[in-house]
Order: sequence, then structure tokens, then C-alpha cells
Amino acid sequence: MSETPKAIILPSLENIKEGHVKEVLQQILDMIEENHQHYQKDLEERVNLITDGDTTPDVRGAKVLKTANTGATSITTFDNGGAAQRITIIFGDADTTILETGNIILRNAFTSAINDVMVLIYDGTNWREVSRSTAGYVDRGDPVAQDFDDADLTTDGAWHDLDLSSIVPNGAIAVALRLSVKDGAVDSRVRFRKNGNSNTANVAQIRTQVIDLFINADLKVGCDSNRVIEYWASSLAFTNIDITVKGWWI
Repeated sequence: MSETPKAIILPSLENIKEGHVKEVLQQILDMIEENHQHYQKDLEERVNLITDGDTTPDVRGAKVLKTANTGATSITTFDNGGAAQRITIIFGDADTTILETGNIILRNAFTSAINDVMVLIYDGTNWREVSRSTAGYVDRGDPVAQDFDDADLTTDGAWHDLDLSSIVPNGAIAVALRLSVKDGAVDSRVRFRKNGNSNTANVAQIRTQVIDLFINADLKVGCDSNRVIEYWASSLAFTNIDITVKGWWI
């Protein structure tokens, strides 16, 4: 929580008649006022540590804040913001979620990784995301088997949803797929696109080029905030379609 500087009330010198004394006292009061202004500026520019578990941090006068949550914490709003106030949040943990509830408007859902950074600005009503610096590409590691095969898919020449939320974490904006396809015909196709898209220009595709020979591809596909993508496969019974999630972008 940010510390709020207390206002100071300086005494009046109207009743002091001696010019020299009045001049000295005025110099002292000027120094007090200047030091107070520096103190306020220091408060604004320092890193303010958000209390562990605080879901509505007080950001009065703050510019830079840092989280250090020791358990899952969902921030729902920021208290005491001022119009046009911009805050930078440094995430010192992997336990903080910023929720798009109340008056927080984000590019997409966000759960922190250590050293992530987010910038928000307050328009007087809502906190709006300006930018985020996150983990970038996250390698999944070493899965023991593919995640989906042809038995999991509908191959009828139409688009269908493929839910990756059991594999891909909240906050991901795209996924890396490893795809292996084999069929007894040439030009059998499998396509992927971001859920909700409707055009064909931004579609990832693989197609068989030789009968009964595996063809492999690494594809990047955008996903929605629920980590759902769409797939399309030629209307036939494929010999093999194997899909593995290699990683994701956050």
C-alpha cells in the first residue's frame, strides 16, 4: 500500500513586526515547504510494495508498485486513483491475477509470472491497460505423448473448436503446435485458425503430398482468452492426425 503524505499547515507571520526575525522565520518556512514537496515527489517515484493478499491496492500518489503475494490473489480494482494517473506494476510473484471485473479493462486475461510488468492508466472511471511485458514464448517442456489424434477430431470439411485450456495457461495469446499427418490420398488438408476468425488469409495449414507418408509441420496459431482455437480437416478418414502443444506465447 502506498503511503499518503500528510498536508502541512504553515503558520502566518503577519503579527511579527521585527523585520529581521520575520525574514529568518520566512526562510525556515520556505525550507519546510520545499522539503515537503521533495518528500511527496520521493513517495511518487519510489516502488510501493503491495500488501500480500491485497485484492484492492491503494495507489494514491503511486507511480510504481510491486507485488509479493505468497498465495493466489486476484486484484479486482485499484483504490484512490486519480484521473490520468499512470501506474507501473512489477510482479514479484507468479500468484497474482488481474481480473477484468469492475473498472479494470485489459487486452486479455492476465496471470503473472515473476518479473512481468504491466502499465495501466486511469481515465477517471476505468483502469485501462497501456502495455505489458511478459514472459514471451514459454516452452512446454517434454510431454510424453501427443495431445490429440484423429479419433479426437471431426473430419468433415467444416470448422470446429479445439479447447486447449487444460494444457495452455490463462493469459496465452497464441500456441505452438507440432502436427503430423498421414493419409492414403494426396492433398488431404488440416487447417487451424484463431477462434472467432472467419477469413482464410490468416490460416495455418498442412497437406499431404505423398500417399501414406507422414508430413510434419510446426505451426503458430492465435488463441482466444479461453485458450480455444479452431481446426478444419478434409472430409475423409485420415490415417493419422497427431497434434502436440509445444508451447505458448503470453
